[in-house]
Amino acid sequence: MFHNAFASRQPLSLVRPTLKNASTVWDPHTQACIQQLETVQCRAARFVKGHYHTTRSTSQMITDQGWTSLLQRRQQAKLCMLYRIVHELIEIPLPQNLHLRSSTTRGHNLRFIVPFCSTDYLRHSFFPSPVRLWNTLPEHTASAPSLEAFKGRLESN
Repeated sequence: MFHNAFASRQPLSLVRPTLKNASTVWDPHTQACIQQLETVQCRAARFVKGHYHTTRSTSQMITDQGWTSLLQRRQQAKLCMLYRIVHELIEIPLPQNLHLRSSTTRGHNLRFIVPFCSTDYLRHSFFPSPVRLWNTLPEHTASAPSLEAFKGRLESN
């Protein structure tokens, strides 16, 4: 019992801080880089569960632990940072070329115009990337009254 309780806390204290550091601005966009990061989580799942045989499904181990994918965690971190910026909870101004859409035919009324990007480097940089995610949020999530409510609504989506 002691071993299992200790093992289930190890990824939180060893793996996540290393991978989470600066994940709001550094987020790989190529499938190869995303897969390399997910491999780290798979190794952590094998370590925690103590199942090192390749016949065991790491996806199932991750699900059993209740872990979300690292991609999903990075996306949520980006959205939380954008929420802080939009609601002036952090002293990072919105870029001058980032404007709210005037039309609300689809989605919520807090959608932004996605900045034009001519290169992949810019397209996957901080502001264009979470804006695309933000625009897909349900209205009740985007209009959350506090950061804590926003995080809770993100996790329930």
